[in-house]
Amino acid sequence: MKITKELIKNKFIEYNALYFNNELPVCKFSAYDTIDELGLYTHNKIWIAKKPKNISSTAKWTEEMFKNTLIHEMIHHYVSTIGNKKTFLSPHGLKFRLKCWELKRKYGINIEIGIAIKRYGELKRK
Repeated sequence: MKITKELIKNKFIEYNALYFNNELPVCKFSAYDTIDELGLYTHNKIWIAKKPKNISSTAKWTEEMFKNTLIHEMIHHYVSTIGNKKTFLSPHGLKFRLKCWELKRKYGINIEIGIAIKRYGELKRK
């Protein structure tokens, strides 16, 4: 899977409609090179790694992994905009976890929290 700014934006629009009732305001998007992070959310911008480094060749971007990562960052965007909470104090705090639980209950989406690339690769090989 090739990660591009256009892919991130298009999937954001799709997932916003499917899982967030189109409530999320459109933000900025970036595909970037990284060492340890699959995705980031900062200052109204979602960053997704183009080609995660330090990852086993057996654990590359998959549709499931991309979806989980993007929705994870969209939840940060949700908490920051709709939830009106500054996420830098507690990025995976109660409001974040409540939204994860809601998405799991409604749609069966299990959002991972705090998984670095190496760990995700280990999990996918098992």
